[in-house]
Amino acid sequence: MFRVLKGMRVTFKNIWKKSITLKYPFEKYEMTPRFRGALQISGMLGEPKTCAPSDEMPPCMNRCPANVDARGYINLVAKGKFREAFNLHLESNPLPSICGRVCPHPCEDECRRGWADQPVQIAAIKRYMGDMDAELAKTDGPSKAFRKIAEKKSDKVAVVGAGPAGLAAAYYLARWGYQVTIYEKLPVPGGMLYVGIPAYRLPRDVIMREVKNIEDMGVKINYKKALGKDFTVDSLLKDGFKAVVVAVGAHKVIKMKIEGEELKGVIPGESFLADVALGKEVKIGKKVIVVGGGNTAIDCARSARRIGANDVTIVYRRTQAEMPAHEFEIEDAMHEGVKFEFLANPAKIIGRTGNVIKVECTRMELGPPDESGRRSPIPKEGAEFIMETDEIISAISRVPDLGQDSKNWAEEAGIEFNERRFSINADKQTGVTSREGVFACGDLVTGPDIAIQAIAGGRNVAQNIHQYLSGTKETLKKSEFTEQISTKPRFNEALRYIIPEIPVPQRPKDFSEVQLGFNQEQAVAEAERCLSCNSRQCIGCQICERNCPIDAIEIKVSQNGRRSIDEYNLSLDRCIFCGICSEYCPTRTLTHSSEYELAVDVRDKLLYNKSKMLRQ
Repeated sequence: MFRVLKGMRVTFKNIWKKSITLKYPFEKYEMTPRFRGALQISGMLGEPKTCAPSDEMPPCMNRCPANVDARGYINLVAKGKFREAFNLHLESNPLPSICGRVCPHPCEDECRRGWADQPVQIAAIKRYMGDMDAELAKTDGPSKAFRKIAEKKSDKVAVVGAGPAGLAAAYYLARWGYQVTIYEKLPVPGGMLYVGIPAYRLPRDVIMREVKNIEDMGVKINYKKALGKDFTVDSLLKDGFKAVVVAVGAHKVIKMKIEGEELKGVIPGESFLADVALGKEVKIGKKVIVVGGGNTAIDCARSARRIGANDVTIVYRRTQAEMPAHEFEIEDAMHEGVKFEFLANPAKIIGRTGNVIKVECTRMELGPPDESGRRSPIPKEGAEFIMETDEIISAISRVPDLGQDSKNWAEEAGIEFNERRFSINADKQTGVTSREGVFACGDLVTGPDIAIQAIAGGRNVAQNIHQYLSGTKETLKKSEFTEQISTKPRFNEALRYIIPEIPVPQRPKDFSEVQLGFNQEQAVAEAERCLSCNSRQCIGCQICERNCPIDAIEIKVSQNGRRSIDEYNLSLDRCIFCGICSEYCPTRTLTHSSEYELAVDVRDKLLYNKSKMLRQ
């Protein structure tokens, strides 16, 4: 009641005053007088200008766990400035070619171009940019961002794990001049990028190339060195390392815990993918069942097809709508002949002479939602059925390996951990653990997650270690727009480019990369579709006009493939100030005031034309 009375007092106080236009924290231009609460059009109409740094990130950048400046590097790609785009990307992520292939691109889900037609292919542009820079490096040398720092610091930092989190931490620490050594359990770098993602999605030469960039900065990688076996956290600190980053990932398999799981022919999914990735001899039958609904299950099924299985079925206890695997991965698996058995769950594995021959499954039905927000699978009574198989690949989930089968390296080091999740208790922003000088990041802290999340964690940890060792508050450079990066002058008519792929019949024959990526012409054209969101400049996309519920907005454009804006008409005789147009405006050119008191000025019709809006 108090708030209502306070609001009424403000309203009646202001109703007798002459209405004014609220001041905004950006430059305004002379416009027709209008009443309180009206829309404001800011910036310039149809002409490019330099973007100013802003605290308000565009939606793609905000959605990215590492806040990669997609708007900036895409703008540079559109201008053919590939090395500049690459360097800008490195400010937030040192693995663009890798992420351009494996990232599920949550940024594209937020792309406002989708309000007009279809989102920009951000990941595909990133991939081309990274690959193009590799070609430029052959003639022009590597990016300056990969050069060794002339003035090395005396402090040494150890990084345990050469996965995406560890590599990111090592890269940014090396940029600050620290002497970085990575200890990796596997004989290869990349962690789950190498042993958990098949080559048809991520070629091995791409991984080795981007890791070499980091090694060229002076980062040393010691392979086949396992934490808790070959060294400990304490031994690293005794060896003179001033800080230790633990980024061992989540490689430990969760078992199905059903009868018969010990039979020969029951294979952990992560072990199966790792053996294939490392070139080990993997024998598999013609009929294979994969248990699980995540990306690992999809990768196992598609890999099984490539090494000889011709009848592969994924058994999942929920429906396709609840599968945690990415939709495009599911579709690719279906195209390649993988079958799906939904609402089914293995109950018992049946064997003969120690080998699996069948699996008994139970039909499921969906009940109330669980902690994940998905409906819980409930077994149906008397709904058991048998599936014959030669092998069963279990791809349920994975957790960090703290050494539970022997001695716990975290407990030995005095680091607090979560016994239920097998993860380290560390601050997700800074990586600080309960042990001074020891930091953690990646899947070890968050549990299994996407690569860009791990990269973001590694970058944050590197920054915090620098502050810890140097005693300063210095932070990593934030992406800022330069004079090379200008706003988009106008909306261009172009649908989303389709990424070229090898034909479906050829895919199961080998592990050749399925997606071929853009060529230069396609990458530049796709980059030109970006709307330069939050640039405060009208580009004539007409999204506001299409979404206005009472047709108060009329935009006149010249349709010539690249729209030329002639007039922007806003009729205040019709406008009801619902705010829909400002909510939908991708460039945030249309904004509402925060006050909506009664207005006393006449609602004249506003007319903005090109000559009035352009900067003189």
